[in-house]
Amino acid sequence: REFMDLTIVYRVIVSIDESGVSGFLITHDIADIEDLSEKLLFSLAKKNTKKLFPFKSERIEETMGRMMRKWGAEDKDIEESFPDMDAVPAKDRVYVVSNEYEFFGANALIYSDVIGKIVKKIGTDCYILPSSVHDLVVLSTDTFKESGKLVKLVKETNQEHVRLSDRLSDSVYRYSIVDGSIDRVTDPVEDAS
Repeated sequence: REFMDLTIVYRVIVSIDESGVSGFLITHDIADIEDLSEKLLFSLAKKNTKKLFPFKSERIEETMGRMMRKWGAEDKDIEESFPDMDAVPAKDRVYVVSNEYEFFGANALIYSDVIGKIVKKIGTDCYILPSSVHDLVVLSTDTFKESGKLVKLVKETNQEHVRLSDRLSDSVYRYSIVDGSIDRVTDPVEDAS
């Protein structure tokens, strides 16, 4: 299914356990053999994804702190890295969205209600940056006004730090707080100031 500049694909999940998630991609051949229409697959996936892979969001500082801890940093070092985290105004906060397993969590992009909860916390229209197929970054359009720089950042990050198999898109998306729509930023507008 085409979705903006992306394509939605479907997977069968075989197991979810402490060692990870295993499954396989449903190809056109498999769908034909099993008589599965794309409409049915979309409907099932839309329902089952939320149930099997509950979405989560957290401030980027929390994500970075978890990663630092995993790499051996001590709690005091992490706290020093992010002083006064609670003093950051809501519109300046940056969130990471994924699911509990951090496995193909960027599919949150097709659930405007999931993104909408974060946007409501921020209180403005928001940009959505795909950091990989596994997660998204959500930030305020008021705080980060230069969409062209964000598009460049996503492209550079993909090229330099994200494995080809984990890249979702070089695009940036915009969530409207007014109507809950999500659109691709096609013509980056730089801040005039």
